[in-house]
Amino acid sequence: MQFLNRGLALFKRHYEKFLLGFVLLGLLVAVGWLLFKIEEEQTALKKATEQRIKRKGKEVKPIDLSRHELDLQLAQDPPKLNLSRPHNLFNPVKWQMKPDGTLVKVATGKEIGPEALIVTNITSLRYILSFERPAATGYFVGEINEAHPNPRSRGKTQAFVSTNTPSPGKPFILREVQGPADDPTELIFEMTDTKERVSVTKETPYTRVSGYKVDLRYDPANKTFNDLRVGSKFTLEGEEYNIASISSTSVVVSAKSNDKRTTISYNRAP
Repeated sequence: MQFLNRGLALFKRHYEKFLLGFVLLGLLVAVGWLLFKIEEEQTALKKATEQRIKRKGKEVKPIDLSRHELDLQLAQDPPKLNLSRPHNLFNPVKWQMKPDGTLVKVATGKEIGPEALIVTNITSLRYILSFERPAATGYFVGEINEAHPNPRSRGKTQAFVSTNTPSPGKPFILREVQGPADDPTELIFEMTDTKERVSVTKETPYTRVSGYKVDLRYDPANKTFNDLRVGSKFTLEGEEYNIASISSTSVVVSAKSNDKRTTISYNRAP
């Protein structure tokens, strides 16, 4: 009994130490249990990870990026913005009054100006070389150049020629005389521009096309332009044009302001 009393007295004096000892002991037990539990959980996690790695899942389908690639291509090379005709945002439709009072809708720009010209006729211009008569030391020949720039020089003129002697300002040289000298059957000429040799007799002159002239019609203003040759000038809608070239199938007109050329085809009537 005395021993028990001593023990109680000791406990009363040092109960804080006893409590602290119990707490520390509990903490040591808890730490030990936690260490054991951590190792157990780590083993379980490692095992679960190994099982998940070994398990085969469905393959991920590749993402379809074709639409995005197309958008990227369009962004790198965007379509060109065309605000010219027939877009009318910055090109409002123009209406033009003809001399008779009717209105012409200028939707494409080809309703007026050189592209509205119509070729009504193209006529070939000839160069003709003919034998006229013999002379004492040579021959007289006739020449017609319908394409000559000077209208006064387009009619028939005569020139004296002798063998192998150039005639000033003439595109030919007499090279040979066939038959009697005073009554030849044939004269052989060399054309200086083409070096071609041509034959001329009393019955058959030499003829070639040396140019063309054209007749045009312009319906928006009810105008006609006839007998135009290369270099001829005329006016459309207040702007001056000239004939740049003429062939048997088309004519080319050139604007004086910017040298823009327009080709107009000739639709010959069948």
